Amino acid sequence: LPTNMVVRIAGIEGWGFEATDRLRIVGPSVTSCTNNGHNPSGSTDYKVACPANSNDIHQCQTAAEDQLISVSLASSLSTKISIQGIRVESLRSSVLFFSGPIIEHLNPGDTISISPSRIAIGGRSVEAMSAAEQFDAHTLSGTAPFQDNPSAFFSHIAHRVRYLDPEEDGRASIIGQVADYLRIPFGWNAQRPGGIPNFTFTGVEGESQWTRTNIIDTKQELRANAAMQPLTICWAPLDDGISAFYAEAGTVTFADPMPMHSSSVSLTTRQIGAVAPIVISFTINRQFEVYKKILGEMVLTLRFPSLEVQPALANGELLEPRDFVSPSSMSQVECGKLFLEFWSNDERGFPMPKGCYHSAAGSAGEATEDGQPQERDLFVVFDRFNGLRNFCSDPLELHFCRYQIVLNAQAEMIIEGHQAVDVYTGCRLEGGGCKQPFEFFEIGRALVSTGTLPAALAGEGRLDENSGFELQDLDDNGVRRLAPGQAFIRVRLRASVHSYGVNRSSILRLYLAPLTRWDVGVKACDASCLAYGRADSSGDVGCRPEQLVPSTDGFFNVIKITLPSSMDSIVGDVNHTLQIKELPLPAAAVFPTRFGMQLSSAQDSAPQYLLSHGHVAYLEPGCPGTDGRLLLTGQSGGGPDPFPGAVNSLFIRLQFGATLWARPMASEAVLPFFEITLPSGYTCHVEGSGKAPHVFDNYRSLNDFVLMRQVDAFYNNEASTLFFVGSGPR
Repeated sequence: LPTNMVVRIAGIEGWGFEATDRLRIVGPSVTSCTNNGHNPSGSTDYKVACPANSNDIHQCQTAAEDQLISVSLASSLSTKISIQGIRVESLRSSVLFFSGPIIEHLNPGDTISISPSRIAIGGRSVEAMSAAEQFDAHTLSGTAPFQDNPSAFFSHIAHRVRYLDPEEDGRASIIGQVADYLRIPFGWNAQRPGGIPNFTFTGVEGESQWTRTNIIDTKQELRANAAMQPLTICWAPLDDGISAFYAEAGTVTFADPMPMHSSSVSLTTRQIGAVAPIVISFTINRQFEVYKKILGEMVLTLRFPSLEVQPALANGELLEPRDFVSPSSMSQVECGKLFLEFWSNDERGFPMPKGCYHSAAGSAGEATEDGQPQERDLFVVFDRFNGLRNFCSDPLELHFCRYQIVLNAQAEMIIEGHQAVDVYTGCRLEGGGCKQPFEFFEIGRALVSTGTLPAALAGEGRLDENSGFELQDLDDNGVRRLAPGQAFIRVRLRASVHSYGVNRSSILRLYLAPLTRWDVGVKACDASCLAYGRADSSGDVGCRPEQLVPSTDGFFNVIKITLPSSMDSIVGDVNHTLQIKELPLPAAAVFPTRFGMQLSSAQDSAPQYLLSHGHVAYLEPGCPGTDGRLLLTGQSGGGPDPFPGAVNSLFIRLQFGATLWARPMASEAVLPFFEITLPSGYTCHVEGSGKAPHVFDNYRSLNDFVLMRQVDAFYNNEASTLFFVGSGPR
């Protein structure tokens, strides 16, 4: 099991388990579970009673030496699936009908018992039955009454179940089994006196109808903060009100996931307390092939382990400690609320998330010394066969996969090397298909590349919060629209009325958003300072590109400007305009967005961060990154039968380089929209609901579909496991 996560022990196998059974985790010094009169001393190196879900906030408790860990069994209560009827086939065979697919909860060979109080014969409950009918009811139940107390009963045999094969039932699905029928090896002779009992199933509020008795799990309440050697799990039934330990049920190991190749956190501004973008970067180990073989949904977990760095929403609002989005409410909308940008060096781009959600602070059970909840998790979920990759490609070569995620955050006083984010990759248990529960692949301990500094005080150099950083050449909508060629940007600077002005040689850093779209190169840029009408502000302007994420092949997406040493101070009505010329344009279209800027002193201290007044956009036709194709041969993820002169069904994926927000204008009756213009001679319509089919819900079906060529596939990156549907709606 992974460290630092709230987990459960799952899949302990045995016979005749009951909900009153208990477990205890003991250390290496315990030689037998029967030590100390069937009461061995438990390990205290882990924690219990941790929060069970994303909105539960309380602190884990250190396990005690006499800790009893409760267990859970799959049942009609936990699955919300009940037995609806029975078909007796022979003396040794009957088929149970369930109210829904039970295949995710019961496996062939599992044993179940049925509560006698939920069985009726001829409409009579077990209390009103004859002795012979009670015997039949208990036979179906898999239990037997105590001779001295017929109202009490015990499980003595249970029923080993199996699913019906296609040859046995015409409703068998593509996975080769009928998902809501189970056969048990018990039946009744139709020729006996009275024939086959007329069984029906009734309901008792709060009582389980059926229970699996051969497998137990613990609650999701355990946590270990450090790796440790295998620990023994002891099992105890309830014996006359006492949990006496009789046998070893297995072992548990807490271990750290494999370390990532690299990971880091890069701050835009160094101002303490400012809400501004940060970039979480991580590189996956190329040799870790589990990324190619995972059959379930993949999940990327971003954990903020302390209060020093806290995530914020895309609109700049801080997440409150109790704010959360549950896994059942995850959506791509939540991804847009949480994240500003996703980027990968793969030519196929960053995989499209299925949805996102986040926990409340403290929902992993940790708190500060004064009891304040800490640790908040953000989750990005990917559909099956469309997750992160262990190696990526461009037109020339295969290489390590590098990923960058941009989101807003607030940083307090931290130093360079502070552990700001833990990056986990793994299989999402709730999505199914995982090899084992809580399967995590890698972890990146992402450290910040720079520390923070106290913000500029009121009397120090500060720009006006609203109009201090004002883009020029805006259109009527307040947007500076860049034209093809090279970018030309002008910015007017105004001082805050509460400061003594912005002095000469002060340093400005312009953060070109979206951060993963701009790369202006390493060469010095061309900048000048246009003096205010009544002041002489001539002088050289230093203009040098910088990397926000230090890397040998990373983006130069920050412009560092040093104001002229002979410049008049920006104060009162005196304001100057910076002009930056001949910047390379972004790599793809940029929807209207605001630049960020940091002002600091000549010594690069006392920072102030603010957003531009006005937006920048690059939406010219023919912008790189906006291409599509129809193939005459082969398949490219675009749909079946891509031939001219025929009706083609296309599955289209739209991928934007920025978070887009759409809301009705006060004067408009419809939502904002965009249009796709087709080439001359083409027409199109939306087929059905417009939802693309998804057939990868069970890995056994994969061999039924045609292999894609590796160069065209985006679900995975190994040719032997790449599949695409060979047919679709017409």
